[in-house]
Amino acid sequence: MSKGKKLLIFGIIIVLIAGATAGISILRDRGVIPDPESSEESSVHFESSSTQILDYDAEDIESIKVKNTAAAYTLVSSTATEKDSSGNSVSVQKWTMTEHPDWELSTDAVKNLVGIATGLRQVAIVAEDKSTANLAGFGLASPVANVTITYSDGREVTLSVGDTTPDGIYRYAMLSTLNEIFTVYKSVDTYAEYTLTNLRNIVINAIHTDETLYYLFAQKKDERPIEIEYSKDERENIYDPSYLRFISPYTWDSAIVSGNIPENFTKYETPTISELIESEAADLAKYGLAEDNFEYHLKLTTRMEVQTDSSAAQTESSVKAEKTYEYHDVDYYFGTDAGDGLIYFRQGDSTDVYTVDSSVLKSYSFEPFDYLQHLLYLFPINDLDSFSFTAKRTPDAAYETHKGSVLRQDEADVASTEDSSAKRLEVYYFDEILTDEDLFKDIYQLLIGIRLDYEILDEKPAYDPNDKITIKYTSVGGKTVTVELYRLSDLYYVTPYGDTWMACNMQQIKTLWEKTDLALAEE
Repeated sequence: MSKGKKLLIFGIIIVLIAGATAGISILRDRGVIPDPESSEESSVHFESSSTQILDYDAEDIESIKVKNTAAAYTLVSSTATEKDSSGNSVSVQKWTMTEHPDWELSTDAVKNLVGIATGLRQVAIVAEDKSTANLAGFGLASPVANVTITYSDGREVTLSVGDTTPDGIYRYAMLSTLNEIFTVYKSVDTYAEYTLTNLRNIVINAIHTDETLYYLFAQKKDERPIEIEYSKDERENIYDPSYLRFISPYTWDSAIVSGNIPENFTKYETPTISELIESEAADLAKYGLAEDNFEYHLKLTTRMEVQTDSSAAQTESSVKAEKTYEYHDVDYYFGTDAGDGLIYFRQGDSTDVYTVDSSVLKSYSFEPFDYLQHLLYLFPINDLDSFSFTAKRTPDAAYETHKGSVLRQDEADVASTEDSSAKRLEVYYFDEILTDEDLFKDIYQLLIGIRLDYEILDEKPAYDPNDKITIKYTSVGGKTVTVELYRLSDLYYVTPYGDTWMACNMQQIKTLWEKTDLALAEE
């Protein structure tokens, strides 16, 4: 290394040392770092133990008044008489907030503030006389929090909390009854800076995704409401393993929701409160939380079976006890943007406005199509007597009609056999020709499993009314259901679906024709 470079590096080191020395001198002058010439202060500062400077019982506290950068409130103590587990009368200390006397307060938050009033500890003294110290250097000219404690003997003390120490471990503080400026544990500042949100015992009704969904209402502003309910009503000749039924926006008989509900519902999250913005807000509309002016509304009920005492539930072993359920309700309103990734929120039975993380909305779905099992029609083959479909292979071709039917053995013949495992025989026909069972079922599966690819909401699609597919299903009992699909383009067919229209990919119909040609070739 050249001599010039060595001198340059040496010069930089000298400047850094000088700067550090000047910085330490400034910190000592401000009392942030003690002067080593003061042996007493130095030894106290580096002492590992802390000293208790407030020593009271909780029953000695009359009130705790807190004022910080986010809130101002007063906690008042009182004594009440209650019965203990043995039935004996005992005195219990109760706490209320002057500003909101009807609030249920957080037990932990009150306990932590009481802990300051009963057992505040100083870690180290950093200035012997606060009257001559530079308070601004400790963040105590304008404290982040003041906690004023009034005791039952009339004594009153105020704790002021300032900046964090340079090592980030402690906070500077001073007490109105002491001359010194000292450090305290950072937890003291955490408690002193409690907001109304921290003090209130906020109960958010949780979404129990491990339970059975019984009712759901979900709506985004200016969008169609989703309403689904649990119903035991059986719908004849429709295969549907779920008891969940659409009330809105789909009212067509085959709006089956069982397929997607479990996947969607298990992702639902319970919001976590960030801050209380306004208690008992008179104008909910300004937050986008009014009954008729909300951004999002989610309401649901889940239920779980409750175990009952079988001996009490039934008097005889032959009598089956009815199931008993416990229900859990949720009613959430989500409002407008509150900044910093937060949105306004309230529960339906309250006018208290909070903020929650806006990301919680991603766990819900407010799109009706997401809940729909995307099959056009399901008609169980066990109930099928026959089916037919009439369609054009191409727009210029003539209509073709093809029919499938099932011939079943008479049930009386099966019952009369001595073989207990005997099954009812079935044979399958396509266009009145005996057909392979698997091929017949492949064709039928394609007909009942036509998938809905997307929904058309804006307007009635411009389809060709003279080019359609007509599918008819006839049950064993003689009931006939008809579904019609109209050619929309070279890629899609469309079909009316209640008050809306659904599009089906053309490839599904092409596959149907391929299976049909296989059956015809076998004939």
